[in-house]
Amino acid sequence: MQENMSYSGSADGPHVDAMAQIVQNSMRFLQVLWRRKHLLVASCAAAGLLGGLYYTTSKRTFEAEASILIVGSQGDSLDTSLTGGRNDPTAMATYEKLIASPLVLESAAKLLDGPTRVALGSQDPEIVAVILKNHLKIKGVRSTNLIDLKYRAQDPRAAAMAVGAIIKAYSLFMQETHRGSAGTLVEVLTKEKTDVDLRLQKTEAEFLVIRQRVGDLGIKSDGKVMHPLVERAIQLNAALIEAQKKRLSLQASQASFQTAIQNKQNIRQSLMAIEESLGKEAFLDSVGLSSRDKDTRTSLEKQLFEERTQLETMLEFYGPQHPKVIERTNKIRKIEQYLDQFDGVAAPREFAGDDEKFAQMISQILDQKVSAAVQHETWLTQSFEQAKQDSIGLASEMARLDIADHDLRWLRELRNTILNQIASVDLRQEHGGVKMSVVREPLVPSKPVSPNLLLTLVAVLVGGGAVGIGMIVVVDVLDDRIRSPEDLQTFAGLSLLTMMGSLEDEADRDEEGSGLESTHMHKSNDDAASEGFRTLRTVLAMNGSQSQRIAISSSEPGDGKTTASTNLAVAYSQAGKRVLLIDADMRKPGLTKLVGFRSMPGLSDILRGNQPVSDHASACIRRSGSVPIDIIPAGQRPSNPAELLLSERFSELLSWAETTYDQIIVDASPVLAGTDAAAIGRVCDGLVMVIRPEKNRRRIIVRSVQTLRAFGVNIFGAVINGVGIEADGYGYGYGYGYGYGTPYGDEVEEESIDDAFVTDDALADHEDSNVDDGSDPGVEDRVLPMNPRSGTSSRSRGASNPRAVA
Repeated sequence: MQENMSYSGSADGPHVDAMAQIVQNSMRFLQVLWRRKHLLVASCAAAGLLGGLYYTTSKRTFEAEASILIVGSQGDSLDTSLTGGRNDPTAMATYEKLIASPLVLESAAKLLDGPTRVALGSQDPEIVAVILKNHLKIKGVRSTNLIDLKYRAQDPRAAAMAVGAIIKAYSLFMQETHRGSAGTLVEVLTKEKTDVDLRLQKTEAEFLVIRQRVGDLGIKSDGKVMHPLVERAIQLNAALIEAQKKRLSLQASQASFQTAIQNKQNIRQSLMAIEESLGKEAFLDSVGLSSRDKDTRTSLEKQLFEERTQLETMLEFYGPQHPKVIERTNKIRKIEQYLDQFDGVAAPREFAGDDEKFAQMISQILDQKVSAAVQHETWLTQSFEQAKQDSIGLASEMARLDIADHDLRWLRELRNTILNQIASVDLRQEHGGVKMSVVREPLVPSKPVSPNLLLTLVAVLVGGGAVGIGMIVVVDVLDDRIRSPEDLQTFAGLSLLTMMGSLEDEADRDEEGSGLESTHMHKSNDDAASEGFRTLRTVLAMNGSQSQRIAISSSEPGDGKTTASTNLAVAYSQAGKRVLLIDADMRKPGLTKLVGFRSMPGLSDILRGNQPVSDHASACIRRSGSVPIDIIPAGQRPSNPAELLLSERFSELLSWAETTYDQIIVDASPVLAGTDAAAIGRVCDGLVMVIRPEKNRRRIIVRSVQTLRAFGVNIFGAVINGVGIEADGYGYGYGYGYGYGTPYGDEVEEESIDDAFVTDDALADHEDSNVDDGSDPGVEDRVLPMNPRSGTSSRSRGASNPRAVA
């Protein structure tokens, strides 16, 4: 038996093979659909009625189609065609938007004749444009320049006319838009060209004036040659710096010499400083002792002659105001002045060796030198300032010339660009920027597109099936009951051991002390219910594991666990077994009530006692009437039954019973009433769950199984009680086909009994499925059909197996 299988979410779920679980769930879902097929059929039928009503009453709609090809011109010139290039998704999306624009649709509405507009819904072009927009479908074909247009209307001719008018209106719109934009662009470019021409003429005139002003200077456009005025200013600046240094040195020597005279110091000590300021040769010259005076004058005269010769040559090529001529003239004048001064100071000085006269002479020389240095410095300063002003003015003119040259070149390039744009726009306007061709003309449709019979049928089947399946799923979820053996296996992971008819729970009978003689197995052992208990006995004996200690419990009180316990005990007794029946339900001892042993010592006394378990148990054992079954009643009701059942004395009691009895059956309390059932099941070989499908909810059963397995209890399987009560007309689908006590071949009277269900047809199907299939005989005996007509049952192959009983 598959005792460890459980539905998803239980503790043993991960041990179930995933594929097998999927197949099992799928099979269960198909079974649920089959059982609730009336809901699916009703849903499909309702959907069919609605679909037929829709198809017969809805108005017929016709659809006209057309395709257009959009081709944009290509080239390097300015693009005014409202396109981004070939197969440009942005451009194609723009074309689609333009087709559905109000301007195009209003123009198309005006192109339609009066009857067509009436057929579309109105005579007003604005209203017709709105109608066209609502019923028009535009879609660009991917990776192409094709656009498909579809329009639906109840009049097929009006649909075709509407598509044709839209295409024509769109073509006119594109032509007018392109031509208008090209003409406006040409006007703007022409006006811009005129303004550029005027600016170009003005800039050219200004450039020529500036160039004439500075063009005779030999200035190159790259500015790498230095202008003579600039070069002269630099030279004068260097000469001025040297003159200033010389003047300062002479003034310092003069002041030092005057201080020496005033302090009546030896003036010869100051001559070294004067010599450093004037230079040795200059100092000797100043006193008329230089041997080079003659050579100096000769050199100056030679230089003066050369300068005058060069000046005459320059005057032949340059004017008197040329900078080089002016520079050469100033140099000659300077040499002449120097010669005049040289003649005055170069004569030898005479003095009589007198220090005072010598000092006066040196002082005069220093005064002359200082005065000459100051004059020279003044002249250089004036010349430098003039050269600097000339250079600054020249730099300004050169900058203006560069700016004028740059503006002139930029305006020429701009004028050429404008001319190229004008030529490009003229060429586009002549050949067109966008061309539209009708690839597929709109034709008058012959068949309606709505309602579509095939789509209606598909919608009916899909909608009806979906609603039906949804209803079945909802009903199945809300119906929280175990409806079949498959549900028992799927949700609780329990195998079906056997099924019992609608037997009243022995513990719920009003007559107390009726004893085991009142059990069904003892009163009638040849009907379907009795055969069910024998089947349970056989299955437990052939399950392949130890089954001497058997605990019987249920999820809730009133499920029939005491009935199952007493009848199973009688079945074992009838098979010649020595049976011990223990009432371990110390909370509500139904078995003790049944046999009338409520005031007698029993299990609770044994578990709380101190004497040996065997002696105490032997003293508590009772028998009920003539039935050869030993019974240990529940005893006095304790306050802690779970703790007593978890004690070692309970295990010792079962161990002692194993040595004395062939079969031990423990009637445990309901699982959800506490931990009593789990405590009992963990020390037994296994536990049998009794389930009443019409009473027990699915979640209650699952919770009970999970609780038992959490304590490590081995569950043999489930016994279904009350199978005669059917729900929604399908029940469990099992029954017995042959009766007891009826001669073979005699007709069975059609009478209804409480212990029976299903029909002979179900029996035939079940027997055909179990003939020689090589399955486990014990598994076959777990599901034993009952015949509702005869009220009797046939002996199963498993029950007749000599291994089933001792």
